[in-house]
Amino acid sequence: MSKIVSNGKVHSFEPFNETFAILKLNVQENKCKNIKLYNNNVGSKNNIITFLSDIKNVQMTKMITIDSLRLKKVNCIKVDVERAENLVFYGAKETIKTYLPIIVFKNNFEVITRDMKSSLNLTEQEINFNILDYCFALGYNTIIETESDNYILIPPNRNRILLDNFVRFKRVATFNFTEEYKNKYKFIKPRR
Repeated sequence: MSKIVSNGKVHSFEPFNETFAILKLNVQENKCKNIKLYNNNVGSKNNIITFLSDIKNVQMTKMITIDSLRLKKVNCIKVDVERAENLVFYGAKETIKTYLPIIVFKNNFEVITRDMKSSLNLTEQEINFNILDYCFALGYNTIIETESDNYILIPPNRNRILLDNFVRFKRVATFNFTEEYKNKYKFIKPRR
């Protein structure tokens, strides 16, 4: 990602201390000067949280929102946070509304666990936030599925991205979206 946005800045978040150390080393070894690293969780609110970093180690970390960073420009947001995507998007609502970035995400919109709900003191609004509905209301109407099971929401007036160089398509039949979203969004089909 650093090389793709060589004139921009990449903000990368990793809450697990061990993984963060590897990420930091990787950035240094690859001489990536345009990456800002955060040893934080990203979620729906700014908060201190405790979680298991592996089976036997408990770790405290600060959870932050994308909105709290008050970024000056955002062209793309990529989120893969193991079933907490809607929490990250909830904490990025104003950023998304302001900059209308390309949004890349895993389709991990599964039910938030009871443990997550209670330990993070989540509201129903945070739990039920739906990025597809939110973005549709902002004018997004195209979803692309990539070979790596990521989905890309294309903002209005940005449909001319270089799809041939940016995305490799896979069969549309694997989309897990309901008919409601299939009727709202234009799904990009693979070339044969």
